[in-house]
Amino acid sequence: MGYQGHLSDFVGRASMNYEYLNLSYRFRLDRQNLAKRRNDLGLSLGDNPLRVGINYLFQGAYTLDKQHYNEQNEIRFWANSKLTKNWQISGNYRYDLKKHGGPIEYELQLRYDNECTAVVFGLDKSFARDRNYKGSTSFVLKVFLKTLGGVGE
Repeated sequence: MGYQGHLSDFVGRASMNYEYLNLSYRFRLDRQNLAKRRNDLGLSLGDNPLRVGINYLFQGAYTLDKQHYNEQNEIRFWANSKLTKNWQISGNYRYDLKKHGGPIEYELQLRYDNECTAVVFGLDKSFARDRNYKGSTSFVLKVFLKTLGGVGE
C-alpha cells in the first residue's frame, strides 16, 4: 500500500558496482498506464583521493497534500577529493535542462575531520527565482562534536 492507504506506483532500482565505476538507475512508473513519473540515472568514477560523478533526474509534476510540485529535469555534476588524512574538498553543480532553464545551484565545501570533531567551511549559491527573490549566496561554517553523539548531516 502507498501513501494514505492508496495503491502506490511501481518503483525500482538497479545498480552496478565494478572496482572504480558505479552506475545506478531508479525509476517510478504510474501504476495504471506505466507512464514514467521519475527517472534518476547516476554514474560515478574513482576512489580516494578523487571521485567524480554525474546524475540525471527527471521527475514529473505532482501534488501531495494539496501542495503542487513542478516538473524537474536536471543534471548534476559533482566531485570529492581527499586531500590529506584529515582534509577533503567537494563540490557540486546543478543545471535545469528544461526550456529556458539554467543553473539551479552550486556548492563548494572544505572539510576537516579528526577523531573528536569535524569542521565544514562552505559556499552555497542558489539561482532560484521568484517574484521578489533572486537567489542567494551563503557562507557556512558547521562544527560537529563527534563525542556528543556522532556526526550527522
